[in-house]
Amino acid sequence: MLSPLDKIGVTNPSMTNLERYQASSAYWRERYQLMRAGKVPKGVIPQSVGNCSVCNDAGWYMRGKELTKCECGYAGPSPAQKRLNQDLEVLAHKTFENFDIDRPYRDTKENSGAAQRHLVDVAYKKCFSWAHKPSGWLYVYGVPGCGKSHLAAAIANVVSGNGWEVIYRSVPAMIDYMRDAMKSGTLESVYETIEKADVAIFDDIGAESNTDWAQSVLFRLIDSRVDKATVFTSNIDPMEHRYHGRIVDRLNASRRAWVAATSYRELKRLEN
Repeated sequence: MLSPLDKIGVTNPSMTNLERYQASSAYWRERYQLMRAGKVPKGVIPQSVGNCSVCNDAGWYMRGKELTKCECGYAGPSPAQKRLNQDLEVLAHKTFENFDIDRPYRDTKENSGAAQRHLVDVAYKKCFSWAHKPSGWLYVYGVPGCGKSHLAAAIANVVSGNGWEVIYRSVPAMIDYMRDAMKSGTLESVYETIEKADVAIFDDIGAESNTDWAQSVLFRLIDSRVDKATVFTSNIDPMEHRYHGRIVDRLNASRRAWVAATSYRELKRLEN
């Protein structure tokens, strides 16, 4: 059986905002009561919370037809945040500490193994530095399997651990989600969630379908993150994207981290 918290996430996308509010209210009220009874660890729910006149201790309240997070601090992740961060939940174990810079490298015509190791180290340090002081745009790129998503997930895990609100999602999955949100009438709410996040990480940009609608959605997402801490990962050099010039222009202005190595996954496969 789904818990109320499951229901306010992606497991029940057909729910209305009112139903999500009611489900979140029941869930958080129960958690708060359990905490006060000493049946859950302190800190799971802020101890200062209780009897909020705005949200009635639900953490969320209805503002018109929109489900809105209350400033009392009682809320968990919004439905949009839960779905947008599905990728990050899978990559929670990816950290800077377990990123293998000293892995085997295979010489190529472009770069020797030693040169690749040096370039990966440079990219690693750029990502590490950005994670501990998020600012502006960072574009992490390289061939499939080189470690881009690992570094992006490591960034997300650092900034979220420091209390920043993070959105992490592959662009193809995000475009699919936006299409579903448009059908359910929640598209503007999803845009707002992404725009207001402290840090947004768009994984695998360039792998989404090449349609006018997808590009228009992508441009709006990118445009909403101007002057905000944002990370992109891609298999493609920013100047080689097939997007309209205005998108390429924005991506090319990012700070770059080139993970210039052959596929780690392929090397491990060959070893076995």
